[in-house]
Amino acid sequence: MSLVKEARTGDGGRHEALVVLLRTAVDGFDAVTPREIASRDRFLLELNRLVDPFDQDADPVHVTGSAIVVGSRGTVLHLHKRIGVWMQPGGHLEPGEAPWEAALRETWEETGLPVCHPEGGERLVHLDAHPAGAHFHLDLRYLLLSDDIDPAPPPARVSTFGGLHLLRPSSLPTKLSWTASTASSSTVFPDEVDSSAASKLEM
Repeated sequence: MSLVKEARTGDGGRHEALVVLLRTAVDGFDAVTPREIASRDRFLLELNRLVDPFDQDADPVHVTGSAIVVGSRGTVLHLHKRIGVWMQPGGHLEPGEAPWEAALRETWEETGLPVCHPEGGERLVHLDAHPAGAHFHLDLRYLLLSDDIDPAPPPARVSTFGGLHLLRPSSLPTKLSWTASTASSSTVFPDEVDSSAASKLEM
């Protein structure tokens, strides 16, 4: 059985399979920018150290999952009220959850958008290691696709996230390639939170 299939079946060894799968994905990620390279190195260092990299209560350093949500009208960002920046949907993993599953769940909870992974399965397009309040997040960003509908976050989320924004394809820098057909691990993404803002953040 492949690691991906084992990680999805819920059979014994799912946790171990997820850790191995994660390490393989990160090790094979085509880091381009200095920050991507440093983040990949930090990921691999921590994955060798952490007993449970998915549990936010087990260690201040842990894996999180987030989403680059694209559709025909653009890329979805939301405004985090506490730190005052626009960022992609994402957050901590729930017990037994894989990072790509957390990306789906968090996007639905924060935007109300029905989203899915591209044909062929989850696609890791970016990673970033950054401080987040008392935590340190090893964040995996997955490409998710959405239909041509308006975001509709639940009221509870509106109190935390002040609004939603569609980043139009025409407004993206020329180095960015966010479409479902061309996005890849070599795509260059902006850092969504600067160091001063990230230090205030706890997802």
